[in-house]
Amino acid sequence: MDQFRQDNTPSFTQTELDAMNREVERDVGLALADLQLAAALDVAPDPADGTLPQIRQSVAADVLRRHGAA
Repeated sequence: MDQFRQDNTPSFTQTELDAMNREVERDVGLALADLQLAAALDVAPDPADGTLPQIRQSVAADVLRRHGAA
């Protein structure tokens, strides 16, 4: 899934968008691994409750900030 595209993030080149999308996928994977660990420790919410979209949105916002977007 591509979080960033030319139609929703036009100020970046396609190469930059591709790199940012790879960062999102990597960071979402890391966040999910952390969530699984927390779930194993019984201190995390159930991912089925809508947590994944919230994680994707938060990660995407972090990636945009790292690349200089507000």
